[in-house]
Amino acid sequence: RGREAYQSIAMAKGTDFLIALKALVEENERVKRYGFQQGEFERAKKSMLARIEKRYRNRNKQESKRLINPMIDNFLEGESMPSLEWKYNFFNNEIPKIKLSEVNGLINEYLRDDNRVVKLTGKEKTVTEKEVLDLLDFVKTDDTIKPYEDSKVQESLFTSLPKKGAILKEEKNEEYGFSTLTLSNGAKVIFKKTDFKNDEVLFKTESYGGTSLLSTKEYLQANLALRGLSEAGIAGLNKNDLNKFMKGKIVRVRPFISKFSEGMNGSSTPKDLETLFQLIHLNFTQLNKDEEAYSSYVSKQKGFLGNLLANPQFYFQDAFGKFQYEGYDRYTGFPTPEAYDKSNYNLAYEIYQQKFSNAGDFNFYFVGNFDENKLKEYAGQYIASLPSTKEKEQYKDDGFFPISGNYSKTFYRGNDPKSMVSMIYRGQATYNNKDGLAMDALGEIMSIKLVEKLREEASGVYSPRVSANFSELNNSYRLNISFSCGPENVEKLKSIVEKEIAKMINEGPSEKDLNKAKETFLLARKEQLKKNKFWIDNISSVNFLKKDISELSNYEKNVNSLTVKDVQSTAKKFLANGAVVGILMPEKE
Repeated sequence: RGREAYQSIAMAKGTDFLIALKALVEENERVKRYGFQQGEFERAKKSMLARIEKRYRNRNKQESKRLINPMIDNFLEGESMPSLEWKYNFFNNEIPKIKLSEVNGLINEYLRDDNRVVKLTGKEKTVTEKEVLDLLDFVKTDDTIKPYEDSKVQESLFTSLPKKGAILKEEKNEEYGFSTLTLSNGAKVIFKKTDFKNDEVLFKTESYGGTSLLSTKEYLQANLALRGLSEAGIAGLNKNDLNKFMKGKIVRVRPFISKFSEGMNGSSTPKDLETLFQLIHLNFTQLNKDEEAYSSYVSKQKGFLGNLLANPQFYFQDAFGKFQYEGYDRYTGFPTPEAYDKSNYNLAYEIYQQKFSNAGDFNFYFVGNFDENKLKEYAGQYIASLPSTKEKEQYKDDGFFPISGNYSKTFYRGNDPKSMVSMIYRGQATYNNKDGLAMDALGEIMSIKLVEKLREEASGVYSPRVSANFSELNNSYRLNISFSCGPENVEKLKSIVEKEIAKMINEGPSEKDLNKAKETFLLARKEQLKKNKFWIDNISSVNFLKKDISELSNYEKNVNSLTVKDVQSTAKKFLANGAVVGILMPEKE
Protein backbone atom coordinates (compact mmCIF):
# COMPACT_ATOMS: atom_id res chain seq x y z
CA ARG A 1 0.00 0.00 0.00
CA GLY A 2 1.06 3.58 -0.43
CA ARG A 3 2.70 2.93 -3.82
CA GLU A 4 1.42 4.29 -7.12
CA ALA A 5 2.88 3.46 -10.50
CA TYR A 6 2.57 4.09 -14.20
CA GLN A 7 2.32 0.74 -16.00
CA SER A 8 2.65 -0.35 -19.63
CA ILE A 9 1.35 -3.84 -20.45
CA ALA A 10 1.53 -5.96 -23.60
CA MET A 11 0.74 -9.58 -24.41
CA ALA A 12 3.51 -11.42 -26.23
CA LYS A 13 2.92 -13.81 -29.10
CA GLY A 14 4.18 -17.13 -27.81
CA THR A 15 7.66 -16.51 -26.41
CA ASP A 16 8.28 -13.26 -28.34
CA PHE A 17 8.75 -11.34 -25.10
CA LEU A 18 11.45 -9.04 -26.44
CA ILE A 19 9.31 -7.99 -29.39
CA ALA A 20 6.44 -7.09 -27.07
CA LEU A 21 8.76 -5.31 -24.65
CA LYS A 22 10.37 -3.36 -27.48
CA ALA A 23 6.96 -2.11 -28.65
CA LEU A 24 6.14 -0.87 -25.13
CA VAL A 25 9.50 0.78 -24.52
CA GLU A 26 9.46 2.47 -27.94
CA GLU A 27 6.10 4.09 -27.20
CA ASN A 28 7.34 5.27 -23.82
CA GLU A 29 10.46 6.65 -25.46
CA ARG A 30 8.42 8.36 -28.16
CA VAL A 31 6.32 10.25 -25.63
CA LYS A 32 9.41 11.13 -23.55
CA ARG A 33 11.07 12.71 -26.57
CA TYR A 34 8.16 14.39 -28.27
CA GLY A 35 5.30 14.53 -25.78
CA PHE A 36 1.63 14.12 -26.62
CA GLN A 37 0.02 15.85 -29.59
CA GLN A 38 -2.65 18.53 -29.22
CA GLY A 39 -5.32 16.33 -30.84
CA GLU A 40 -4.63 13.45 -28.45
CA PHE A 41 -4.77 15.85 -25.53
CA GLU A 42 -8.12 17.36 -26.54
CA ARG A 43 -9.68 13.91 -27.08
CA ALA A 44 -8.50 12.78 -23.65
CA LYS A 45 -10.14 15.81 -22.03
CA LYS A 46 -13.39 15.18 -23.91
CA SER A 47 -13.40 11.57 -22.78
CA MET A 48 -12.84 12.49 -19.11
CA LEU A 49 -15.61 15.08 -19.18
CA ALA A 50 -18.04 12.67 -20.89
CA ARG A 51 -17.45 9.98 -18.26
CA ILE A 52 -17.90 12.30 -15.30
CA GLU A 53 -21.05 13.75 -16.89
CA LYS A 54 -22.58 10.29 -17.25
CA ARG A 55 -21.86 9.50 -13.60
CA TYR A 56 -23.16 12.90 -12.49
CA ARG A 57 -26.45 12.50 -14.31
CA ASN A 58 -26.98 9.17 -12.55
CA ARG A 59 -25.80 10.43 -9.16
CA ASN A 60 -29.15 9.85 -7.44
CA LYS A 61 -29.53 6.34 -8.90
CA GLN A 62 -26.16 4.78 -8.18
CA GLU A 63 -25.90 1.10 -7.31
CA SER A 64 -24.38 0.19 -3.96
CA LYS A 65 -21.18 -1.22 -5.48
CA ARG A 66 -20.48 2.22 -6.97
CA LEU A 67 -20.56 3.75 -3.49
CA ILE A 68 -18.59 1.17 -1.54
CA ASN A 69 -15.19 1.41 -3.29
CA PRO A 70 -14.54 5.07 -2.35
CA MET A 71 -15.44 4.17 1.25
CA ILE A 72 -12.93 1.31 1.23
CA ASP A 73 -10.20 3.54 -0.22
CA ASN A 74 -11.00 6.21 2.35
CA PHE A 75 -10.75 3.72 5.20
CA LEU A 76 -7.66 1.83 4.02
CA GLU A 77 -5.71 4.50 2.18
CA GLY A 78 -6.97 7.75 3.68
CA GLU A 79 -8.17 8.80 0.22
CA SER A 80 -10.54 11.74 0.09
CA MET A 81 -14.16 10.94 -0.64
CA PRO A 82 -15.73 13.94 -2.40
CA SER A 83 -19.30 13.85 -3.65
CA LEU A 84 -20.08 13.40 -7.32
CA GLU A 85 -21.40 16.96 -7.39
CA TRP A 86 -18.01 18.22 -6.21
CA LYS A 87 -16.13 16.02 -8.71
CA TYR A 88 -18.36 17.10 -11.58
CA ASN A 89 -17.87 20.79 -10.85
CA PHE A 90 -14.14 20.35 -10.26
CA PHE A 91 -13.62 18.46 -13.53
CA ASN A 92 -15.59 20.99 -15.54
CA ASN A 93 -13.84 23.94 -13.93
CA GLU A 94 -10.27 22.61 -13.98
CA ILE A 95 -9.88 20.30 -17.00
CA PRO A 96 -10.39 23.12 -19.55
CA LYS A 97 -7.59 25.05 -17.83
CA ILE A 98 -5.00 22.28 -18.13
CA LYS A 99 -2.38 22.95 -20.80
CA LEU A 100 -0.67 20.39 -22.98
CA SER A 101 2.72 21.69 -21.86
CA GLU A 102 1.77 20.89 -18.24
CA VAL A 103 0.91 17.29 -19.07
CA ASN A 104 4.02 16.82 -21.16
CA GLY A 105 6.04 18.26 -18.32
CA LEU A 106 4.99 15.37 -16.08
CA ILE A 107 6.24 12.63 -18.41
CA ASN A 108 9.86 12.57 -17.28
CA GLU A 109 8.77 12.39 -13.65
CA TYR A 110 7.12 9.03 -14.30
CA LEU A 111 9.23 7.52 -17.11
CA ARG A 112 12.67 7.28 -15.49
CA ASP A 113 15.39 4.66 -15.55
CA ASP A 114 15.91 4.66 -11.78
CA ASN A 115 12.42 3.55 -10.77
CA ARG A 116 11.58 1.01 -13.47
CA VAL A 117 10.60 -2.64 -13.03
CA VAL A 118 10.33 -5.00 -16.00
CA LYS A 119 8.20 -8.09 -15.42
CA LEU A 120 7.91 -10.97 -17.92
CA THR A 121 5.49 -13.82 -17.24
CA GLY A 122 5.36 -17.05 -19.25
CA LYS A 123 5.52 -20.83 -19.17
CA GLU A 124 9.33 -20.89 -19.12
CA LYS A 125 12.25 -18.49 -18.99
CA THR A 126 13.38 -17.66 -22.53
CA VAL A 127 14.83 -14.17 -21.99
CA THR A 128 17.92 -13.20 -20.00
CA GLU A 129 18.38 -10.12 -17.86
CA LYS A 130 21.18 -8.99 -20.17
CA GLU A 131 18.89 -9.16 -23.21
CA VAL A 132 16.34 -6.96 -21.45
CA LEU A 133 18.94 -4.40 -20.37
CA ASP A 134 20.50 -4.32 -23.84
CA LEU A 135 17.07 -3.70 -25.35
CA LEU A 136 16.37 -0.84 -22.94
CA ASP A 137 19.73 0.75 -23.77
CA PHE A 138 19.20 0.33 -27.51
CA VAL A 139 15.79 2.06 -27.49
CA LYS A 140 17.16 5.07 -25.61
CA THR A 141 19.48 5.86 -28.54
CA ASP A 142 17.32 4.62 -31.42
CA ASP A 143 17.10 7.52 -33.87
CA THR A 144 14.40 5.79 -35.96
CA ILE A 145 11.73 6.68 -33.35
CA LYS A 146 9.73 9.55 -34.81
CA PRO A 147 6.92 11.72 -33.37
CA TYR A 148 3.45 10.23 -33.37
CA GLU A 149 1.52 11.36 -36.43
CA ASP A 150 -1.94 12.31 -35.28
CA SER A 151 -4.22 12.18 -38.29
CA LYS A 152 -7.12 14.58 -38.47
CA VAL A 153 -10.38 13.15 -37.15
CA GLN A 154 -13.37 13.56 -39.42
CA GLU A 155 -16.23 15.51 -37.94
CA SER A 156 -19.10 13.29 -39.07
CA LEU A 157 -19.70 9.60 -39.78
CA PHE A 158 -21.71 10.51 -42.87
CA THR A 159 -20.73 12.68 -45.84
CA SER A 160 -24.44 12.72 -46.74
CA LEU A 161 -27.37 11.28 -44.84
CA PRO A 162 -29.22 8.23 -46.20
CA LYS A 163 -32.60 8.77 -47.81
CA LYS A 164 -35.11 8.90 -45.00
CA GLY A 165 -37.78 6.21 -44.67
CA ALA A 166 -41.14 6.43 -42.97
CA ILE A 167 -43.00 5.19 -39.91
CA LEU A 168 -46.10 3.41 -41.18
CA LYS A 169 -47.70 2.45 -37.89
CA GLU A 170 -47.31 2.88 -34.14
CA GLU A 171 -48.84 0.50 -31.60
CA LYS A 172 -48.71 1.03 -27.85
CA ASN A 173 -48.76 -1.54 -25.06
CA GLU A 174 -50.07 0.57 -22.19
CA GLU A 175 -49.75 -2.18 -19.56
CA TYR A 176 -46.03 -2.70 -20.08
CA GLY A 177 -45.19 0.77 -21.33
CA PHE A 178 -43.61 0.03 -24.69
CA SER A 179 -44.44 1.00 -28.26
CA THR A 180 -43.86 -0.73 -31.59
CA LEU A 181 -43.10 1.18 -34.79
CA THR A 182 -43.51 -0.50 -38.17
CA LEU A 183 -41.18 1.14 -40.68
CA SER A 184 -41.45 1.49 -44.45
CA ASN A 185 -38.74 -1.14 -45.05
CA GLY A 186 -40.52 -3.72 -42.88
CA ALA A 187 -38.28 -3.31 -39.84
CA LYS A 188 -39.89 -2.98 -36.42
CA VAL A 189 -38.66 -0.67 -33.67
CA ILE A 190 -39.80 -1.53 -30.14
CA PHE A 191 -39.00 1.07 -27.49
CA LYS A 192 -39.69 1.60 -23.80
CA LYS A 193 -38.87 4.93 -22.15
CA THR A 194 -37.74 4.63 -18.53
CA ASP A 195 -36.17 6.77 -15.82
CA PHE A 196 -34.29 3.97 -14.02
CA LYS A 197 -31.04 5.66 -15.02
CA ASN A 198 -30.88 9.25 -16.19
CA ASP A 199 -28.07 8.72 -18.68
CA GLU A 200 -28.54 5.24 -20.14
CA VAL A 201 -30.07 3.92 -23.35
CA LEU A 202 -29.73 0.21 -24.15
CA PHE A 203 -30.10 -1.19 -27.66
CA LYS A 204 -30.50 -4.59 -29.26
CA THR A 205 -31.48 -5.85 -32.69
CA GLU A 206 -32.02 -9.46 -33.66
CA SER A 207 -33.14 -11.64 -36.54
CA TYR A 208 -33.66 -15.39 -36.89
CA GLY A 209 -31.06 -17.48 -38.66
CA GLY A 210 -27.51 -17.26 -37.35
CA THR A 211 -24.90 -19.86 -38.18
CA SER A 212 -27.58 -22.59 -38.07
CA LEU A 213 -28.31 -21.80 -41.74
CA LEU A 214 -24.70 -22.34 -42.83
CA SER A 215 -23.48 -25.67 -44.14
CA THR A 216 -21.04 -27.49 -41.88
CA LYS A 217 -18.21 -26.69 -44.30
CA GLU A 218 -19.08 -22.97 -44.31
CA TYR A 219 -19.41 -22.91 -40.54
CA LEU A 220 -16.03 -24.52 -39.89
CA GLN A 221 -14.30 -22.20 -42.34
CA ALA A 222 -15.95 -18.99 -41.19
CA ASN A 223 -16.73 -19.39 -37.49
CA LEU A 224 -13.49 -17.95 -36.12
CA ALA A 225 -13.19 -15.30 -38.82
CA LEU A 226 -16.67 -13.95 -38.00
CA ARG A 227 -15.37 -12.93 -34.57
CA GLY A 228 -12.69 -10.69 -36.06
CA LEU A 229 -14.68 -8.78 -38.67
CA SER A 230 -15.21 -5.69 -36.52
CA GLU A 231 -11.42 -5.16 -36.34
CA ALA A 232 -11.65 -3.52 -39.80
CA GLY A 233 -13.83 -0.59 -38.67
CA ILE A 234 -16.73 0.94 -40.58
CA ALA A 235 -17.42 3.57 -43.24
CA GLY A 236 -13.80 3.83 -44.30
CA LEU A 237 -12.62 4.53 -40.75
CA ASN A 238 -10.15 2.02 -39.35
CA LYS A 239 -10.60 0.98 -35.74
CA ASN A 240 -8.09 3.51 -34.44
CA ASP A 241 -9.68 6.43 -36.32
CA LEU A 242 -13.13 5.29 -35.21
CA ASN A 243 -11.96 5.27 -31.59
CA LYS A 244 -10.63 8.81 -32.05
CA PHE A 245 -13.97 9.96 -33.48
CA MET A 246 -15.78 8.40 -30.50
CA LYS A 247 -13.75 10.25 -27.86
CA GLY A 248 -16.10 12.36 -25.78
CA LYS A 249 -19.04 10.16 -26.77
CA ILE A 250 -20.34 7.28 -24.69
CA VAL A 251 -21.82 4.93 -27.24
CA ARG A 252 -21.06 1.44 -28.53
CA VAL A 253 -22.49 -1.01 -31.05
CA ARG A 254 -21.27 -4.59 -31.35
CA PRO A 255 -22.58 -6.95 -34.08
CA PHE A 256 -22.91 -10.69 -33.42
CA ILE A 257 -23.77 -13.84 -35.35
CA SER A 258 -24.73 -16.63 -32.95
CA LYS A 259 -26.10 -20.11 -33.55
CA PHE A 260 -29.75 -19.17 -34.01
CA SER A 261 -29.68 -15.43 -34.66
CA GLU A 262 -27.71 -12.45 -35.85
CA GLY A 263 -27.93 -8.92 -34.56
CA MET A 264 -26.24 -6.16 -32.58
CA ASN A 265 -26.03 -5.01 -28.98
CA GLY A 266 -25.22 -1.51 -27.86
CA SER A 267 -25.78 1.42 -25.55
CA SER A 268 -25.44 5.18 -25.39
CA THR A 269 -26.29 8.23 -23.37
CA PRO A 270 -29.37 10.28 -24.35
CA LYS A 271 -27.02 12.95 -25.70
CA ASP A 272 -25.33 10.43 -28.02
CA LEU A 273 -28.54 8.81 -29.26
CA GLU A 274 -28.09 9.95 -32.86
CA THR A 275 -24.55 8.58 -32.95
CA LEU A 276 -25.95 5.24 -31.74
CA PHE A 277 -28.40 5.17 -34.65
CA GLN A 278 -25.65 6.16 -37.08
CA LEU A 279 -23.43 3.32 -35.90
CA ILE A 280 -26.32 0.88 -36.29
CA HIS A 281 -26.87 2.01 -39.88
CA LEU A 282 -23.17 1.81 -40.77
CA ASN A 283 -22.67 -1.60 -39.17
CA PHE A 284 -25.47 -2.83 -41.43
CA THR A 285 -24.23 -1.18 -44.61
CA GLN A 286 -20.55 -0.20 -44.45
CA LEU A 287 -18.44 -2.73 -42.58
CA ASN A 288 -14.90 -2.31 -43.87
CA LYS A 289 -12.97 -5.17 -45.42
CA ASP A 290 -9.35 -5.09 -44.26
CA GLU A 291 -7.29 -8.27 -44.43
CA GLU A 292 -4.33 -6.62 -42.74
CA ALA A 293 -6.45 -5.68 -39.71
CA TYR A 294 -7.85 -9.21 -39.59
CA SER A 295 -4.36 -10.74 -39.80
CA SER A 296 -3.27 -8.56 -36.87
CA TYR A 297 -6.31 -9.78 -34.90
CA VAL A 298 -5.46 -13.42 -35.68
CA SER A 299 -1.87 -12.90 -34.58
CA LYS A 300 -3.02 -11.50 -31.23
CA GLN A 301 -5.47 -14.35 -30.72
CA LYS A 302 -2.82 -16.96 -31.42
CA GLY A 303 -0.52 -15.44 -28.82
CA PHE A 304 -3.30 -15.28 -26.28
CA LEU A 305 -4.49 -18.84 -26.88
CA GLY A 306 -1.01 -20.32 -26.75
CA ASN A 307 -0.67 -19.17 -23.15
CA LEU A 308 -4.26 -19.93 -22.26
CA LEU A 309 -4.26 -23.66 -23.05
CA ALA A 310 -1.09 -24.11 -21.02
CA ASN A 311 -3.28 -23.48 -17.97
CA PRO A 312 -4.62 -26.82 -16.59
CA GLN A 313 -8.05 -25.32 -15.90
CA PHE A 314 -8.53 -24.14 -19.49
CA TYR A 315 -7.13 -27.44 -20.78
CA PHE A 316 -9.76 -29.22 -18.68
CA GLN A 317 -12.60 -27.11 -20.04
CA ASP A 318 -11.45 -27.80 -23.59
CA ALA A 319 -10.89 -31.54 -23.15
CA PHE A 320 -14.13 -32.05 -21.21
CA GLY A 321 -16.06 -30.17 -23.90
CA LYS A 322 -14.63 -32.40 -26.64
CA PHE A 323 -15.60 -35.45 -24.60
CA GLN A 324 -19.21 -34.29 -24.30
CA TYR A 325 -19.56 -33.28 -27.97
CA GLU A 326 -17.75 -36.23 -29.52
CA GLY A 327 -19.19 -37.00 -32.95
CA TYR A 328 -20.58 -33.51 -33.52
CA ASP A 329 -18.95 -32.28 -36.71
CA ARG A 330 -19.69 -28.62 -35.93
CA TYR A 331 -18.06 -28.63 -32.49
CA THR A 332 -14.91 -26.51 -32.43
CA GLY A 333 -13.97 -26.19 -28.75
CA PHE A 334 -11.24 -23.74 -27.82
CA PRO A 335 -9.74 -22.12 -30.93
CA THR A 336 -6.26 -23.27 -31.91
CA PRO A 337 -3.57 -21.52 -33.99
CA GLU A 338 -4.13 -24.17 -36.68
CA ALA A 339 -7.88 -23.42 -36.74
CA TYR A 340 -7.16 -19.72 -37.20
CA ASP A 341 -4.82 -20.55 -40.08
CA LYS A 342 -7.70 -22.38 -41.79
CA SER A 343 -10.26 -19.63 -41.16
CA ASN A 344 -11.67 -17.95 -44.26
CA TYR A 345 -11.91 -14.17 -43.87
CA ASN A 346 -13.44 -13.59 -47.30
CA LEU A 347 -16.19 -16.15 -46.67
CA ALA A 348 -16.91 -14.66 -43.24
CA TYR A 349 -17.22 -11.19 -44.76
CA GLU A 350 -19.66 -12.50 -47.40
CA ILE A 351 -21.74 -14.19 -44.69
CA TYR A 352 -21.87 -10.96 -42.67
CA GLN A 353 -22.97 -9.00 -45.73
CA GLN A 354 -25.76 -11.49 -46.38
CA LYS A 355 -26.90 -11.68 -42.76
CA PHE A 356 -27.28 -7.90 -42.49
CA SER A 357 -28.62 -7.22 -45.99
CA ASN A 358 -32.30 -7.34 -45.03
CA ALA A 359 -33.24 -4.98 -42.19
CA GLY A 360 -36.90 -5.84 -42.75
CA ASP A 361 -36.24 -9.18 -41.03
CA PHE A 362 -35.00 -7.49 -37.82
CA ASN A 363 -36.61 -6.17 -34.67
CA PHE A 364 -34.82 -3.17 -33.10
CA TYR A 365 -35.17 -2.62 -29.34
CA PHE A 366 -34.43 0.53 -27.31
CA VAL A 367 -34.92 0.89 -23.56
CA GLY A 368 -33.84 3.86 -21.48
CA ASN A 369 -34.13 7.57 -20.89
CA PHE A 370 -34.47 9.07 -24.38
CA ASP A 371 -36.58 11.70 -26.08
CA GLU A 372 -39.30 9.72 -27.88
CA ASN A 373 -39.67 12.24 -30.69
CA LYS A 374 -35.94 12.13 -31.38
CA LEU A 375 -35.95 8.35 -31.32
CA LYS A 376 -38.73 8.28 -33.91
CA GLU A 377 -36.90 10.82 -36.04
CA TYR A 378 -33.69 8.76 -35.95
CA ALA A 379 -35.61 5.53 -36.60
CA GLY A 380 -36.96 7.03 -39.82
CA GLN A 381 -33.59 8.46 -40.84
CA TYR A 382 -31.23 5.61 -40.00
CA ILE A 383 -33.26 2.38 -39.70
CA ALA A 384 -36.14 2.84 -42.16
CA SER A 385 -33.49 3.76 -44.75
CA LEU A 386 -31.70 0.41 -44.44
CA PRO A 387 -31.99 -1.99 -47.41
CA SER A 388 -34.57 -4.73 -47.08
CA THR A 389 -36.42 -7.50 -48.91
CA LYS A 390 -39.62 -9.38 -48.14
CA GLU A 391 -37.67 -12.55 -47.30
CA LYS A 392 -38.04 -13.93 -43.77
CA GLU A 393 -35.56 -16.45 -42.36
CA GLN A 394 -35.99 -19.04 -39.62
CA TYR A 395 -33.24 -20.79 -37.72
CA LYS A 396 -32.68 -24.54 -38.04
CA ASP A 397 -31.98 -26.92 -35.18
CA ASP A 398 -29.59 -29.64 -36.36
CA GLY A 399 -30.91 -32.01 -33.70
CA PHE A 400 -27.56 -32.80 -32.09
CA PHE A 401 -27.47 -33.05 -28.31
CA PRO A 402 -24.37 -33.69 -26.18
CA ILE A 403 -24.07 -36.84 -24.12
CA SER A 404 -26.32 -37.13 -21.08
CA GLY A 405 -26.76 -39.67 -18.31
CA ASN A 406 -24.02 -41.51 -16.42
CA TYR A 407 -20.63 -40.77 -17.96
CA SER A 408 -17.34 -40.01 -16.28
CA LYS A 409 -13.93 -38.99 -17.59
CA THR A 410 -10.76 -38.05 -15.72
CA PHE A 411 -8.18 -35.74 -17.28
CA TYR A 412 -4.60 -35.28 -16.09
CA ARG A 413 -2.75 -32.00 -16.48
CA GLY A 414 -0.41 -29.88 -14.33
CA ASN A 415 1.59 -30.62 -11.21
CA ASP A 416 -0.12 -28.50 -8.58
CA PRO A 417 -2.13 -30.48 -5.99
CA LYS A 418 -5.43 -29.07 -7.18
CA SER A 419 -8.38 -30.77 -8.83
CA MET A 420 -11.57 -29.61 -10.52
CA VAL A 421 -14.86 -31.46 -10.74
CA SER A 422 -17.74 -30.68 -13.10
CA MET A 423 -21.05 -32.58 -12.86
CA ILE A 424 -23.66 -31.92 -15.52
CA TYR A 425 -27.23 -33.23 -15.30
CA ARG A 426 -28.83 -32.59 -18.66
CA GLY A 427 -31.50 -33.82 -21.04
CA GLN A 428 -34.32 -32.81 -23.35
CA ALA A 429 -37.96 -32.17 -22.49
CA THR A 430 -40.78 -30.00 -23.74
CA TYR A 431 -40.56 -26.67 -21.96
CA ASN A 432 -43.26 -25.46 -19.59
CA ASN A 433 -43.19 -22.53 -17.18
CA LYS A 434 -43.73 -24.63 -14.08
CA ASP A 435 -40.74 -26.90 -14.69
CA GLY A 436 -38.72 -23.89 -15.78
CA LEU A 437 -39.29 -22.17 -12.44
CA ALA A 438 -38.76 -25.40 -10.50
CA MET A 439 -35.46 -25.88 -12.31
CA ASP A 440 -34.38 -22.41 -11.25
CA ALA A 441 -35.34 -23.32 -7.69
CA LEU A 442 -33.34 -26.53 -7.90
CA GLY A 443 -30.26 -24.55 -8.83
CA GLU A 444 -30.75 -22.05 -6.01
CA ILE A 445 -31.45 -24.73 -3.37
CA MET A 446 -28.56 -26.95 -4.45
CA SER A 447 -26.29 -23.94 -4.18
CA ILE A 448 -27.46 -23.40 -0.59
CA LYS A 449 -27.03 -27.06 0.33
CA LEU A 450 -23.64 -27.54 -1.29
CA VAL A 451 -22.18 -24.46 0.37
CA GLU A 452 -23.31 -26.00 3.66
CA LYS A 453 -22.10 -29.51 2.94
CA LEU A 454 -18.94 -29.05 0.88
CA ARG A 455 -17.48 -25.87 2.29
CA GLU A 456 -18.77 -25.50 5.81
CA GLU A 457 -19.19 -29.11 6.95
CA ALA A 458 -16.64 -31.03 4.86
CA SER A 459 -14.24 -28.06 4.62
CA GLY A 460 -13.27 -29.42 1.25
CA VAL A 461 -13.78 -26.58 -1.22
CA TYR A 462 -13.87 -22.81 -1.37
CA SER A 463 -17.20 -22.08 -3.07
CA PRO A 464 -19.06 -24.60 -5.21
CA ARG A 465 -20.67 -23.14 -8.33
CA VAL A 466 -24.19 -24.20 -9.25
CA SER A 467 -26.24 -23.10 -12.25
CA ALA A 468 -29.55 -24.36 -13.58
CA ASN A 469 -31.44 -23.65 -16.77
CA PHE A 470 -34.40 -24.95 -18.74
CA SER A 471 -34.20 -23.53 -22.25
CA GLU A 472 -37.37 -22.84 -24.15
CA LEU A 473 -35.37 -22.28 -27.32
CA ASN A 474 -34.29 -25.90 -27.80
CA ASN A 475 -36.30 -27.64 -25.05
CA SER A 476 -33.31 -28.73 -23.00
CA TYR A 477 -32.49 -28.57 -19.31
CA ARG A 478 -29.19 -28.49 -17.44
CA LEU A 479 -28.00 -28.45 -13.84
CA ASN A 480 -24.26 -27.80 -13.62
CA ILE A 481 -22.31 -28.29 -10.38
CA SER A 482 -18.59 -27.58 -10.24
CA PHE A 483 -15.99 -27.18 -7.54
CA SER A 484 -12.24 -27.16 -6.92
CA CYS A 485 -10.58 -29.20 -4.20
CA GLY A 486 -7.51 -31.20 -3.30
CA PRO A 487 -7.07 -34.43 -5.33
CA GLU A 488 -7.51 -36.49 -2.15
CA ASN A 489 -11.02 -35.07 -1.63
CA VAL A 490 -12.49 -35.58 -5.09
CA GLU A 491 -14.36 -38.83 -4.48
CA LYS A 492 -15.56 -37.83 -1.02
CA LEU A 493 -16.99 -34.52 -2.18
CA LYS A 494 -18.47 -35.95 -5.36
CA SER A 495 -20.25 -38.52 -3.20
CA ILE A 496 -21.71 -35.75 -1.03
CA VAL A 497 -23.10 -34.03 -4.15
CA GLU A 498 -24.65 -37.28 -5.37
CA LYS A 499 -26.28 -37.85 -1.97
CA GLU A 500 -27.79 -34.36 -2.01
CA ILE A 501 -29.14 -34.94 -5.53
CA ALA A 502 -30.61 -38.29 -4.44
CA LYS A 503 -32.21 -36.59 -1.44
CA MET A 504 -33.73 -33.97 -3.74
CA ILE A 505 -35.18 -36.71 -5.93
CA ASN A 506 -36.50 -38.87 -3.08
CA GLU A 507 -37.64 -36.23 -0.59
CA GLY A 508 -37.52 -32.86 -2.29
CA PRO A 509 -36.13 -29.75 -0.59
CA SER A 510 -36.98 -28.70 2.92
CA GLU A 511 -39.67 -26.07 3.25
CA LYS A 512 -37.04 -23.79 4.79
CA ASP A 513 -34.68 -24.06 1.80
CA LEU A 514 -37.51 -23.60 -0.69
CA ASN A 515 -38.64 -20.47 1.12
CA LYS A 516 -35.07 -19.12 0.99
CA ALA A 517 -35.05 -19.67 -2.78
CA LYS A 518 -38.43 -18.02 -3.18
CA GLU A 519 -37.35 -15.03 -1.12
CA THR A 520 -34.22 -14.70 -3.27
CA PHE A 521 -36.25 -14.87 -6.50
CA LEU A 522 -38.79 -12.26 -5.39
CA LEU A 523 -36.16 -9.87 -4.07
CA ALA A 524 -34.16 -10.22 -7.29
CA ARG A 525 -37.27 -9.60 -9.40
CA LYS A 526 -38.10 -6.48 -7.40
CA GLU A 527 -34.65 -5.11 -8.26
CA GLN A 528 -34.73 -6.33 -11.88
CA LEU A 529 -37.96 -4.48 -12.60
CA LYS A 530 -36.02 -1.25 -12.09
CA LYS A 531 -33.26 -2.13 -14.58
CA ASN A 532 -33.21 -1.34 -18.30
CA LYS A 533 -31.40 -4.60 -19.02
CA PHE A 534 -34.25 -6.65 -17.59
CA TRP A 535 -36.75 -5.00 -19.88
CA ILE A 536 -34.73 -5.12 -23.07
CA ASP A 537 -33.85 -8.78 -22.43
CA ASN A 538 -37.42 -9.80 -21.68
CA ILE A 539 -39.16 -7.79 -24.40
CA SER A 540 -36.74 -9.13 -27.03
CA SER A 541 -36.94 -12.70 -25.67
CA VAL A 542 -40.74 -12.67 -25.72
CA ASN A 543 -40.70 -11.64 -29.37
CA PHE A 544 -37.99 -14.12 -30.36
CA LEU A 545 -39.83 -17.03 -28.70
CA LYS A 546 -43.24 -15.75 -29.93
CA LYS A 547 -44.64 -15.63 -26.39
CA ASP A 548 -47.15 -13.42 -24.63
CA ILE A 549 -45.46 -10.74 -22.54
CA SER A 550 -48.31 -10.87 -20.03
CA GLU A 551 -46.58 -13.96 -18.58
CA LEU A 552 -44.22 -11.52 -16.85
CA SER A 553 -47.06 -10.44 -14.60
CA ASN A 554 -47.54 -13.99 -13.34
CA TYR A 555 -44.02 -14.37 -11.97
CA GLU A 556 -44.70 -13.46 -8.35
CA LYS A 557 -47.82 -15.63 -8.24
CA ASN A 558 -45.95 -18.57 -9.80
CA VAL A 559 -43.07 -18.24 -7.33
CA ASN A 560 -45.39 -18.10 -4.33
CA SER A 561 -47.34 -21.15 -5.53
CA LEU A 562 -44.21 -23.28 -6.03
CA THR A 563 -44.24 -26.26 -3.62
CA VAL A 564 -41.78 -28.81 -2.31
CA LYS A 565 -43.62 -31.43 -4.35
CA ASP A 566 -43.20 -29.36 -7.54
CA VAL A 567 -39.44 -29.14 -7.08
CA GLN A 568 -39.17 -32.83 -6.18
CA SER A 569 -41.21 -33.79 -9.25
CA THR A 570 -38.89 -31.79 -11.52
CA ALA A 571 -35.84 -33.32 -9.82
CA LYS A 572 -37.22 -36.81 -10.46
CA LYS A 573 -37.84 -36.06 -14.12
CA PHE A 574 -34.57 -34.28 -14.82
CA LEU A 575 -31.91 -35.58 -12.43
CA ALA A 576 -32.61 -39.30 -12.01
CA ASN A 577 -30.65 -40.36 -15.09
CA GLY A 578 -27.33 -39.31 -13.61
CA ALA A 579 -24.63 -36.84 -14.54
CA VAL A 580 -21.84 -36.40 -17.03
CA VAL A 581 -18.80 -36.00 -14.77
CA GLY A 582 -15.45 -34.50 -15.68
CA ILE A 583 -12.52 -34.55 -13.25
CA LEU A 584 -9.17 -32.78 -13.52
CA MET A 585 -6.29 -34.38 -11.60
CA PRO A 586 -2.57 -33.55 -11.45
CA GLU A 587 -0.39 -35.52 -13.81
CA LYS A 588 0.89 -38.80 -12.42
CA GLU A 589 4.58 -38.85 -11.63
